[in-house]
Amino acid sequence: MDERNFCEYAVKKRHTPRQIALYAGVALGVTLAAALGAAAALAAQVGVLAVLPLLGGAGVLYYLSRYLSVEYEFTQTEDVFDVAEILSKKYRREKLSVQLRDAALRIAPYDGELPRDASGAKVYDFLAAPDAENPYYILFAREGARGVILFNATPRMVENLFYQVPSVTTRLPRA
Repeated sequence: MDERNFCEYAVKKRHTPRQIALYAGVALGVTLAAALGAAAALAAQVGVLAVLPLLGGAGVLYYLSRYLSVEYEFTQTEDVFDVAEILSKKYRREKLSVQLRDAALRIAPYDGELPRDASGAKVYDFLAAPDAENPYYILFAREGARGVILFNATPRMVENLFYQVPSVTTRLPRA
C-alpha cells in the first residue's frame, strides 16, 4: 500500500483546570454522600445496608474515571477520514467518518475562528487542547448539512490529505 493512502495517530486530550476541579468536586461529593449513607445505615442499626451506599459510590467513581483519560485517534485510509475516541485505553467509540472526495469542502489550518461559510455547521471538536500544535479543520457537507471537524494534524496527515483531495486542502508553508 502506498504510504500516502494510510495514516493513523492518536492525541491525548488535556483537561482544563475547570474540568479537573469538576472531576475532583464530583469525586468528593460522591464520597461524602456514600459515607453519610453508610453512617445513616449504621445509626439505624442495619449494618448490611451500610455497605450499599459505599458500593454505589465506588461504582459511580469507577464509571466517571473512564473519562479522565481520553484520546482521539485519527485514521486516514485513502480518502476516508475516521475519528475514534478511546476512554481509559479500554473503550473505543467510533465518533465520525467522512468520505473526503464526496463531502470535503475545505481542509485548512485552524486559527481559532471558523470561516464564514461554516456558520450554522455542527462543530466536532477533537482538539487535544485549545493551544495544541498544528490545529486543522475539515469543512464538509453531507445529506444537506454542514459539519466542521477540528483536529490536530501531523505533517504527514496533511500531506496525505493533500494527495487525496488537493483541490480543497491548504498546506502550511514548510519551515
